[in-house]
Amino acid sequence: MCKDADLLCWDVYKTITSLYSNNYYMFLGWCQRMIKEEELRKSMLSQLEEKRKWKLAQRYKLKVKRGQVYVIKDRCKGCGICINLCPMQVLQFSEDFNEKGYHYPILVENPPTKYCIACHTCEWHCPDFAIFVEEVEEVMGE
Repeated sequence: MCKDADLLCWDVYKTITSLYSNNYYMFLGWCQRMIKEEELRKSMLSQLEEKRKWKLAQRYKLKVKRGQVYVIKDRCKGCGICINLCPMQVLQFSEDFNEKGYHYPILVENPPTKYCIACHTCEWHCPDFAIFVEEVEEVMGE
């Protein structure tokens, strides 16, 4: 949880409890809404920051390391380890089934903020060696 929002909640406890007739559960609901709003604000700021970085990379034609993910569908047993460990959250289960009857992961990118950074985490943790990443260097602004 966000410490700033927690402090805000306890700082205004006396005034809010008078509004909610000393109902502790209503006060907790108000605190949770404040915390969610704070987390949403931080999420929006981080997205703006990512877009700014992307624009700077385009302006100065910087090289960005990206990855191309390959999945061997028939080896995958659908455990989801790669999806859970992906730091950029660009993998998700497909709607199709492989020969074994499992959903396999697919790459879903949304540039400029969501793309594979070729960290190889999915590749290293896959127990079936069903996924691998090929590094691709991309020059921004071309």
